[in-house]
Amino acid sequence: MSKNVFVATGSTAVNGLIQLLKRLKADGVYGLKRDDIFIGIDSDIGRLSELKSIDTVSSPARIFTVQMELKNDSPEKIVVGAIESQWQTLGQIPTDGV
Repeated sequence: MSKNVFVATGSTAVNGLIQLLKRLKADGVYGLKRDDIFIGIDSDIGRLSELKSIDTVSSPARIFTVQMELKNDSPEKIVVGAIESQWQTLGQIPTDGV
């Protein structure tokens, strides 16, 4: 049996992975491929906790999370801070990931 590794990086991708896993569990498919591994990488610990909580019983673990942290003076935080207040007016783009 082959092993698949699914990696979601960023808020939107992690949200998508959460919805996918919930759907797989609801449809009874999640438990069929026990070798599959799911990895979520994001800065939001709450989102990562939600992902991790989908399966707390598999042994070995199948869902892994990595929390990324940026320094306050990082270029990414500076850019986001500069546009965050205007984000909702930029074509109805969802705020996930900002």
